[in-house]
Amino acid sequence: MDRRDFLAVSATAMLGLPLAESGAAEEAVPPSLPHVIFVFGDTHRWCSLSFTETPEARTPNLAAMAGEGVSFRNCYSTLPICSPYRAILMTGRWPWQQGFIANHMALEDRPDVESPEGATLGWLFRDAGYATHYVGKWHLGAPLHAARYGFDTATVWGGEDHSVTTYRAFGASNPFGAGRNLDWHQDARCSGVPGDPAFPYKIAGETDQALILLEQHQRTTPEKPLFLMLSMQDPHSPFRKQGKATYSPQLEAACRERGDPAFRDNDRLRDSQWTHDYHVSIAAVDEQLGRIRDRLRELGIAQNTILVYTSDHGGMGGAQGVGGGSKRWPHDESSRVPLLMEWPDGIPPTKRNRTIDSLFSTIDILPTLCGLAGLAPKLAEASGSRSLRYLKESPGLDHSAHVKGLPDGPMPRSVFVCHPSNMNNKSSACPVHRTVITDQYMFSVKGPTRLGNCDKWEGWDPGGEHEWCLYDRQADPHQMRNLVAEPALEATRRDLRAELAAWLAKAEAPFVERWFGSHREADHWRREHEGRGIEDAFSLDRCKPAG
Repeated sequence: MDRRDFLAVSATAMLGLPLAESGAAEEAVPPSLPHVIFVFGDTHRWCSLSFTETPEARTPNLAAMAGEGVSFRNCYSTLPICSPYRAILMTGRWPWQQGFIANHMALEDRPDVESPEGATLGWLFRDAGYATHYVGKWHLGAPLHAARYGFDTATVWGGEDHSVTTYRAFGASNPFGAGRNLDWHQDARCSGVPGDPAFPYKIAGETDQALILLEQHQRTTPEKPLFLMLSMQDPHSPFRKQGKATYSPQLEAACRERGDPAFRDNDRLRDSQWTHDYHVSIAAVDEQLGRIRDRLRELGIAQNTILVYTSDHGGMGGAQGVGGGSKRWPHDESSRVPLLMEWPDGIPPTKRNRTIDSLFSTIDILPTLCGLAGLAPKLAEASGSRSLRYLKESPGLDHSAHVKGLPDGPMPRSVFVCHPSNMNNKSSACPVHRTVITDQYMFSVKGPTRLGNCDKWEGWDPGGEHEWCLYDRQADPHQMRNLVAEPALEATRRDLRAELAAWLAKAEAPFVERWFGSHREADHWRREHEGRGIEDAFSLDRCKPAG
């Protein structure tokens, strides 16, 4: 019996469910709406894929997804750091709007709604009639609240250590426990790392649980559509524990046989250990994605399933002289992420294996997923105006037409990327910035930046507020020549400054006053930025022109 068969049998035995006869899944009445499985990694940058800029990367399953579905070439993380990304993903609202402007904050404190009901991605799918489940890293406040955000079950894995397999389970129908700290490695259903069952690894356990939930759904309510979110730790560091790699020896051997990726020309640090470990960790993500794709086909539901893979942000990995998995920077290694979608029933064969050039950012995910699944009519029928109104008021763009290969998909002139503060971040400070990205340029202005970290501030960046970066994305894709002081581009810089000002007026300025009036972190924010006028929306007027 291979590991997939073991997983299927174990799931049904532990849940007390009957084993399905061969072909039963195919004979079941399919749901009227497609299943949606949304998988996202942590710190996976766009360039580190075998079919983008790293041919040595071991990503056959991600490449297969791109080949049999579509891939977005220009997907950017609106606020490239763990918690704020997840808040934008879950709410479909701007950081200042829902209150997540830094790491380690709590979604239950969002100032823009009185109740989470009807106001999260989970609720929108649940109100439309979906069974909803969340597995993996949460990082949006207290795990015990996860099930309040529209999920029938939430199984939350904590910590950043890849070898720690403890989790907490919430939701009355959750088969994995009842709110207690449990160890998946001690559960009979744990499959271990493929090829080395004795080796515990977090994302293998998270995928185990996602597949068990998928199995359970198909055996009990196959006529109901499923919305499943799987948030994996990899390729977030640390990759080693007491000097020993936390990934399986088999996977590392396979990656070494393929060869480590070459250093990028903008990598000033050239840390060979990090480069190796990071790309093995990406291979681990790819391996788990392969398990999901295989199981969807075996269950006979791949055709009517929208399978998505993306990441919360990237990691600088030596670019611009910034090491490891550093995020929060506007540069592509930090802010540009994969976005792949596979859906055989919804993407005609002639429209597959496409790369979509349209600019896309995190704020667009909620309306795009809802558009692909066709939620609006169901929300109108099932929940009246509450959820439907929330969806219609989404500030993001619905790119579902692009995915399905239809004409008239949105082609935005630019996307907005920001990092408002180093508040709550225990790592070294990163530049505070507001950034606009167009098809040709990346333009960024730097705001007031505290040096050090939140436990020990070391004064202010002496450079102050100024126009910081201007890169030609077409002529200089690795962003090696900063053109911000180039006299010949003064008109271009002026146009981009106006474009950025329009984003600030839309994404930040309308919400700042309300945030300070109602958010529990407001006093902390004021103390950190005392004397800097930070209670006002970010002002480009304070930024010195380049040169």
